[in-house]
Amino acid sequence: MRILMLGNSFTFANNMPAMLAELTGAEVVHHTRGGARLAEQLNPKTKIGAKTQAALENEFWDYVVLQEMSNGPVTSRNSFLKNVGRLCAWIKEEGAFPLLFATWAYQKDSQAMADMDMSYDEMAQGLHDAYREAADQNDVLIAEVGQKFYELADSSDLYAEDGQHPSEAGSRLAAETIAAVIKADQEETRTYRVDRILKTPDILRNDAQSAPEDFDVARYTREVFRMYDNEEPEEVTLLCANEVMKGVLDKFGMDITVKKADPEHFRTKVKVCTSPTFYSWVFQWGGKVRIEGPEDAVTEYKEMARKALEG
Repeated sequence: MRILMLGNSFTFANNMPAMLAELTGAEVVHHTRGGARLAEQLNPKTKIGAKTQAALENEFWDYVVLQEMSNGPVTSRNSFLKNVGRLCAWIKEEGAFPLLFATWAYQKDSQAMADMDMSYDEMAQGLHDAYREAADQNDVLIAEVGQKFYELADSSDLYAEDGQHPSEAGSRLAAETIAAVIKADQEETRTYRVDRILKTPDILRNDAQSAPEDFDVARYTREVFRMYDNEEPEEVTLLCANEVMKGVLDKFGMDITVKKADPEHFRTKVKVCTSPTFYSWVFQWGGKVRIEGPEDAVTEYKEMARKALEG
C-alpha cells in the first residue's frame, strides 16, 4: 500500500508520516511545506505543485491524504471547498482515493487562539463543518482528527508550545486516527487486487486442491479481468494515447513491451481473456485505447459497442 500526504507542518511535524507508515505498514510519502495551502498542490508552477503533479500522474497511490492550512477552512471556506473538489476529482481520475485530514482548533487560551477573530469552540466547529462538507460533496473519506483533539484536549498534552502545532502525542493521535479510517475502509472493500497485496497473506492450505505444476499465479492475475468468458487468454494488440500509459501499466504490469507508434501514441501487446469486462475497460478510455488485433477481438468489441448503442 502507498500513501501520499499533501499538506504542511501540521502533517510533517514530529515525523507523523513515519508514524502512519508504522501503523499501516504502508509506504508513506509527503509533499509538504510550512504554511502551504492546498491551492499550491494544484499549481504546477510551484515547486510543490510540480512535484505533486508528477507523483499523481506517474506513480500509483492507494490513498492521498489532504490537509489544508490550519485556519483556511474557516477563514477561506469557499476557496477550501473549491480546491478540495479539484484535488479529489484529480486524485480519483488517477486511480487513488482521497482522504481528508481534518485538523484542530488552536489551543484554548493560547495566544494563537486569541489572535483569531472567533472563540475556540467556534473555530473547532467551523473546521469540523468545513471538512465534513468537503467530504460529503466529494464522497471521500475523512479522518476527524480535529474532533479527537476537541474531545481530549483537556486531559492530554496534544499541543506544541506555540498552541498551534501538535506535540508528539498530538501527531501520534493524528496518525492513529488516519490509520483507523484506512483500516476500516480496507475491511469494507470487497474487490481486491491480488497484485497489490503488500505483504504475503497467511493462506489456509487444509483441504485445498493443489495448483497445476505449470500454473503461474502472477501471470494469471495479469491476464484475467475478474470475470471472463474464454478458457485461455490471447494476445491482443492495443494502440494507446500517451496520456493513458499509467493506466495501461497499472492494469497489465511493468513487464509489458511498449513501442512508440507516433508522437502521440504507443503500441503494446498484452495477454488477456477477451470478455465484456476487458472490452468495458477499453471503452472507458473514450477512444484513447484502441484494439488493433486480433480481428476476432476487434469484431467482438465493435459488436458489443453496437448493441450498447442500439439499447
